[in-house]
Amino acid sequence: GLNVLLVVSGAAGAGAARAAAEWAPLQAHATEHHVSVLIHAPSLEAACYVAEWDQWRRNGVAVTPCFGQASQEGVPVVMDALFGGEGGLKRLVRGDPGRTAVCIAGFSGRFTAALVKRLAREGIGGDRIHILDLVQ
Repeated sequence: GLNVLLVVSGAAGAGAARAAAEWAPLQAHATEHHVSVLIHAPSLEAACYVAEWDQWRRNGVAVTPCFGQASQEGVPVVMDALFGGEGGLKRLVRGDPGRTAVCIAGFSGRFTAALVKRLAREGIGGDRIHILDLVQ
């Protein structure tokens, strides 16, 4: 099986993360594989479902909040959270990025495209990157 990483932003993305984190099959998967959510919001006060994050964690889903404003270049704080720091993406997925499935939700098309390209450079094949197009 693969590790699972959800990278989400805003209310729509957080809703997708919530549905996944509360889905029994994903919770069962988390007993043997790492499952994590990187959840972006402008601030803690603007983040959705904060009161539920501890329950998600108890269900085996690691939650990494990421706060900061989007800019014309995208969401640099998300790129930093995913790829920066010691260990980069390997640290976040707790293993080989090539053994990880990623779901992206709640970002603009331009940012999502840049993120997909970066994930590919990290060894995550396009067949393991899933995009929920929720931005209107």
